[in-house]
Amino acid sequence: MNMLSSVIDAATSDDVADSTLLRRVKVVATRLGTSELDDWVNLELGGYSTDAELPAYRGPFGAEVIGHFVGPFSSEVQLPVPSRAVLPHLPLGARGMFEVRFLQPIAELEELANLNKQLQSPWPADVVALINGKISKGTLTLVEMHNLATAHRVVSAQQLRGVVDAVKTRILGLTLDLEKLNPEAGEPGSPATDAAAVTTVVYNHIYGDGNNIAVASHDVAQHIERVREGDLDSLIAALKQVGATDEEVLTLQQAIIDDASEATEKGPGPRVRDYLGTAVLRTGSVAGKVGIGAAGGTLAAVVKAYYGIG
Repeated sequence: MNMLSSVIDAATSDDVADSTLLRRVKVVATRLGTSELDDWVNLELGGYSTDAELPAYRGPFGAEVIGHFVGPFSSEVQLPVPSRAVLPHLPLGARGMFEVRFLQPIAELEELANLNKQLQSPWPADVVALINGKISKGTLTLVEMHNLATAHRVVSAQQLRGVVDAVKTRILGLTLDLEKLNPEAGEPGSPATDAAAVTTVVYNHIYGDGNNIAVASHDVAQHIERVREGDLDSLIAALKQVGATDEEVLTLQQAIIDDASEATEKGPGPRVRDYLGTAVLRTGSVAGKVGIGAAGGTLAAVVKAYYGIG
């Protein structure tokens, strides 16, 4: 049994942990030389930073918040905190207090899900203090004559299992599609697998909704050859030649320009990655001849050519 087959078999079993599956996928990614897949595996195994752009299956998700209120004569009460009442009083950076984002390594999420109980994600003390400041000034009332002692977001076991299951489902879909491209993909000494096609599969299953995306054709490869590294005009021309609409071209152009103003290293910045991996691939909304096939294959491939990658 080759590596892809072993991953596919394991991904259909409830007895194999996601962390084990991911380590097998890492072997495939390394042998294929696919940095996008290797990066995703490393993030899933090691966890995401607080400012990371998360795949949709890791959040943010709306969360119920339970507050512990204290008042006169040592009275205490626990009640839901209404987001509609509180959000106008929070600074933009604190508005995630009514959301949950799962940043932890997948092994940790698996362990938490196996506890099969409701968990809590507490509010920071400074946010509680901010709310109490509003209460003391009379600009906010949550429970009459009560202050907020603590608050926490509710995290259900079902949410945790959903993240774990989403990773396994993506691994299964990804490896099945890689197998279609080349049944021996990731095997030592196997024939080379088209890099643009592999990138399409990776973006589709990690950031998309699992729909199939056509891979780049020979005609697309010709357009990629015409894209000169760092030459925005050649990139725009190639996109229009494969049928991208003016709106799509302008959106991507602005994302490239905005990223360039903050760039600290070579390669697509966060706005371009979001455009390719989230806005386009998740919705499949690119209009005209380009369609979802070019969104997944062509756009990713020509943008990589613009940045001189692969």
